[in-house]
Amino acid sequence: MKQLLPLTICTLFLLSALVAPGQTNSSLQVVYEFKYVRDLAQPDNPYTANMILSLSPQVSRYCTQKLYEEQEQQRLRQAQVQAEQKALSAQPATVVAGGPLLRVNKYGAIINEELMKDMAGQRLTIRAHMGFKYYRIDTALPRIDWKILSDKKTIGQYTCQKATGDYGGRKWEVWFAPDLAYQDGPWKLTGLPGLILEAQDSKREVSFVFVSAKTADNTEGALKSFLDRDRSILTDWKDYSRAKTAFEKDPEAVMAAWAPNAKLAVRNVDDPQATQVTRIKQYNPLEHVD
Repeated sequence: MKQLLPLTICTLFLLSALVAPGQTNSSLQVVYEFKYVRDLAQPDNPYTANMILSLSPQVSRYCTQKLYEEQEQQRLRQAQVQAEQKALSAQPATVVAGGPLLRVNKYGAIINEELMKDMAGQRLTIRAHMGFKYYRIDTALPRIDWKILSDKKTIGQYTCQKATGDYGGRKWEVWFAPDLAYQDGPWKLTGLPGLILEAQDSKREVSFVFVSAKTADNTEGALKSFLDRDRSILTDWKDYSRAKTAFEKDPEAVMAAWAPNAKLAVRNVDDPQATQVTRIKQYNPLEHVD
């Protein structure tokens, strides 16, 4: 019997390593500063936002920090006031004074978007809230042919290694941390033997810069979708990309086409007094569609 003890311990260790992502006790929350020259006519005024990548061994969720914090505050309110759970789970109203509401910021159109990655199944689910419509796209994770280089540098407290690869019509230079054993990274940049902490395209139009990382309690719903809706429009990436491009270029025209007989209201979350939408003069897509 004594001879079986080491084997038993080893077996239990292996089983514990195979626990499903939803059963882990913690998740890693990584914050990136995202900069994107969305309008080539204004290269010195890039779209800027903090993004959060929430990671477990097999699944992750990537979205804006603003969306994450709004949902976290909502979840806390729901826990405190169970009687109001249904009302609190609803999204902000999209109708004002009988017409559709267009929410914008200083950069122009607001599109709430999240990327859910299933690393085991190599699947990517994109969900988006655009205007008053919800979209869902199910597709395969991108396969990027990375070239790992010998260059190293320290980002935060992590020793990182350089890699280069092409994706979405851009040439990427990234830095990944082998000590963070996630084959993941910001946005759709995945597939390296360590978490990507920094990335920039060769034209210096798009960048993801590491801000912070922390371990968080994997409370209920920590890695669930924020934008999962029964009424979501199931579509493919090309159709969604066309719709997103049109909305980013001219959200007022798109909303007017969706609701031709309604009066459109504009709310600028950065400047409540502003009623005009910032227009993109020379649109620069984040990802080029074949």
